[in-house]
Order: sequence, then structure tokens, then C-alpha cells
Amino acid sequence: RYAIRVDQSWRTRDVQVELEDGGRRILRISADGAGHWSREDGRLNDLDGCLDVDLEWSPSTNTLPIRRLALAIAETRAVTAAWIRFPSLEVERLDQSYERLDQHRYRYRSGRFTADLTVGDDGLVLQYGVNWRGVATSGELTSETSTPAGPVAGRDQ
Repeated sequence: RYAIRVDQSWRTRDVQVELEDGGRRILRISADGAGHWSREDGRLNDLDGCLDVDLEWSPSTNTLPIRRLALAIAETRAVTAAWIRFPSLEVERLDQSYERLDQHRYRYRSGRFTADLTVGDDGLVLQYGVNWRGVATSGELTSETSTPAGPVAGRDQ
């Protein structure tokens, strides 16, 4: 389960991730909106300059830089995100770029990884490459992740 609070400019301000995997682990980090991050035990200097959070397991966080950057079609911008790894909940810097392909499609790049994203009019990620797509059912947005065994449904909370 996770919760992310952003400001009016779509800069990440607070992140809380709870993981139950034989025990309960909670990660809480905060940002000042100017690229400085901290947690309860002190400042996270390695994340200086990061305005966004990226959850390794959820394409929903790609919405944050897409909304914040407001790219024109054919425009590309580089960003650096605070990347939360799963299941370790370790946090590290991750260089990324977003290129707006058309009104509803973006190309995401990080290192050698590339994925095309489809977003709705509100900027919410609806499809992430061929491995993930959002599915609206009964007023809720759920997700499906493709695996070799077939689709696996989950819910971002």
C-alpha cells in the first residue's frame, strides 16, 4: 500500500509505503519541493535535485513528471527521480527522460530501458509498454500486469 502527496505543481512532497511480507515495513520520506529529501532519521543527500518519486512496481508515479513537465508534442526533458525499489524499499537516484510523442503517448527512458506510455486526458497512465495497463471497473482503477503465466490483477492503493 502506498500514499503520495504532491503540491500544486505536481512536485512530490510526502511518500509513505507499507509492505507486509511476513512482517510490516513502512518507509516514509518527505521532500521540500525544491529537491531536498529527508526521512525520520535525517536528510537524504543522495536525492538532492529529485522532484519526483518513482515506485519501481507502479507506473502510476509516471503521472507525476508527466503532469509537472507539461511537455509539448515532440519535446523531451530529463528528470531525476527518487526511485523506491521493491521489495527492499531502498531509495536511490534514477535518471530518466520523458518524450511526448502525441496528445496521449509518451516515451519513457532510463538507462537502456525504454517504454511507451499511454495516458488519459488527465495525464493518468493507462498503459505502460506491453506489461501493464489500467483497467476501470465499477468506478475504481485497477491494474493488470502481464507475466509469462498471463495477466495478474492488482490494485494501487
